[in-house]
Amino acid sequence: MASDTKTLKIGVLLDCLHESYQSAIWRGIETQARQLQINLVSYVATSQDRTSHFHTHYDIIKDFIAKSNIDGLIVFTGPMSEHQGVPFTSTYLKNFAHIPLICISAPVDDHPGVTINNQEGIIELMDHFVAVHHAKNIAFLSGPKGHSEADDRMTAYRKGLEKNNLIFDEKLVLRGDFSKGCGHRAVATLMDSQTPVDVIMAVNDQSALGVIEELKKRKHHIPTEIAVSGFDDVGEASLSMPALTTVRQPLQEMGAVALNNVICQIKGDPFERIIRLAAVPVYRRSCGCFAEVIRAAAPNMTQTARYSTEEIMDITCAHAESFLRRDLPGCPSPNRVRAYLTDLVDSLVWDVSKASIREIFLNEVDMLLFKFEDFADNVAIMNAVINDLSFFLPSLFRQREQLTCATAILQQAHTLIREHRLNSAQTSFLQDTLFQLTIRETSQSIITTFEQRKLLQAISSSFPQLNINSLVFAIYERRPEDGPLTDENWGLPRHSRLLLGYDQQRDVLSYPRGNKLFYSKDLFPSDMYEEDNAGAFVFMPLFFEQEQLGFALFEYAKGIPLFMFEELRLHMSSALKSSFLMKELRIQSMLDELTGLYNRRGFMSEAPRMFRHRKVSEQRIMIFFADMDDLKVINDNYGHEEGDVAISGAASVLRQTFREQDLVARIGGDEFIAMLVGDGHIKNLEAQIMDRLKLSLHTYNEIMEKPYELSISMGVTTADVHQTGSLEDLMREADEQLMIIKRKKNRGRPTTHPPNPVVD
Repeated sequence: MASDTKTLKIGVLLDCLHESYQSAIWRGIETQARQLQINLVSYVATSQDRTSHFHTHYDIIKDFIAKSNIDGLIVFTGPMSEHQGVPFTSTYLKNFAHIPLICISAPVDDHPGVTINNQEGIIELMDHFVAVHHAKNIAFLSGPKGHSEADDRMTAYRKGLEKNNLIFDEKLVLRGDFSKGCGHRAVATLMDSQTPVDVIMAVNDQSALGVIEELKKRKHHIPTEIAVSGFDDVGEASLSMPALTTVRQPLQEMGAVALNNVICQIKGDPFERIIRLAAVPVYRRSCGCFAEVIRAAAPNMTQTARYSTEEIMDITCAHAESFLRRDLPGCPSPNRVRAYLTDLVDSLVWDVSKASIREIFLNEVDMLLFKFEDFADNVAIMNAVINDLSFFLPSLFRQREQLTCATAILQQAHTLIREHRLNSAQTSFLQDTLFQLTIRETSQSIITTFEQRKLLQAISSSFPQLNINSLVFAIYERRPEDGPLTDENWGLPRHSRLLLGYDQQRDVLSYPRGNKLFYSKDLFPSDMYEEDNAGAFVFMPLFFEQEQLGFALFEYAKGIPLFMFEELRLHMSSALKSSFLMKELRIQSMLDELTGLYNRRGFMSEAPRMFRHRKVSEQRIMIFFADMDDLKVINDNYGHEEGDVAISGAASVLRQTFREQDLVARIGGDEFIAMLVGDGHIKNLEAQIMDRLKLSLHTYNEIMEKPYELSISMGVTTADVHQTGSLEDLMREADEQLMIIKRKKNRGRPTTHPPNPVVD
């Protein structure tokens, strides 16, 4: 049982963060978590690149969740079952038997769950189609067989037919998969078979929107020729053309209820095992209905019935309540709504009675547009309220002059509301456009970066502009001999390397470029995480095709478009893989293919750095020039292939002779160079190297038993920190020493220069 004083850490396992159904539920979870000061980590189990590629990361996510220290888990089992099947979902959840858990939308086995009463909304919608629109041929686009929600809605369709005395016809039932694509295919099937159809009811909004798209493409008018309905009431439903009639699921309430339930499990409090929330139809243009504000009666200036102020408030408040989303946290209570509207009516009376003081009422309207903004379509609710007041004007004002004045004020209010909607739309469009531009610019700066340093600079400078206030960007710790980590050989690496981490709130910036290790399961390095700080984080694996590279942990801030995380993840993954490839290519371009030593390019790239370091650290530097003896004789007598063997042998001897930290390179043909940096005892090191070279040559010749003996001549020069001269000068001196030794050897005279002996 968790302590009441501990900040709880709850995991959310979902299929896709930016998909409209899941994102609406997730926002309910996040909003409730923020209010309760819960630490929320959302694990995204798939990746879609908006074309044809769909990657699943359930195995990766499973290990991170199972080995983490989260207190509870919310699982979107509906989407998981849709894509992976119910048996997979059932087996998968067994990995979390030790964690308090709740399922969303599709309860699995005996796990607690939050779901919707799918049947009542479907049946009520069918009653509406038959009674109001006189439909007879009602088609149904269902979901995957075996999916609990889809099966429930299919059962409701059959019950609705029976209730309305309509015959079940197999030709009017089409199997779908919750996507827009299945909506397109369903329309094609019905049209191609010339099946008479008045209504197409879809199992969810996405497939219904696909139906609308295909009907419009085929030039069928909606709803006069064919009506359409969906289920869910996602954000796109009210914005489509025509607006989609649907069954509203309290999606955000589902998220909040799920979080509350899992908290009860964690604390050992009583909880419901299965929670079923109501779903109600929302009638819009796609079924043949007009919006209520359009159908509202014009002001009845001649009515004889009189309404008391109390009756006016009862009717107007009830009307306003029908627009409010009670499933949203923070929605004003009925008493608060009544107080708002009472003040509104009082301000209208005041404006009419005190003609010298105007616009009190308009200011109240403007204030209510603001107060209802987060909990309803604020324009629709205020239009409905103004229409109600127009109807009740004769009860509020008895004199004709007052009626005329009040009518004019209400017309001004309608104008204000229309202006508010236009300004809101324009402001929202401008903000979205600017934010989209920032996302696009950030994505371009990431995807066009091929060096890790520049990639990290691009991320650290641009992500805060996207309101990403903290980030962990890490790669898995792997040994080179282990090879790539792929989906097939996946196992959670014990450690990860932090490439970049920042937390703007705590003013923490960690820019180690892979030099900081931390436990992968912890997600955060220890200096970037405080248990008492609540926040919402999005965990996404970074991958390229089947190779798993690492992960990104983004902090969510209210207002961030959820699709952005997927965009950034894909670009970060591609850029990270490109940086690895470029680094590998750079290394390969600096290595000699035959010997594996540095080539001339590699030496000239690394040597200046060592030369500069020698001055900073006040150390001596030593350069050896080496040359194989009699390579031409080996090539002439035994062939060039054997000459390559001899060159490789010489490289092996030099590799054993010098230290691991020394720079050794083949600079062409049979010529080699080595560079050492050391302290005041470097002269002694020179003698040791010459001894090791003799021993290595002797061992090589004895083991290899070649018909020739491998022999190497070597010249050396040494410089301390106080000596002037460039790196090129030292290299030239070492080469000159080698030439002296080679000439003496060729004349058959042994060298008498102790520091530069001839080595046979």
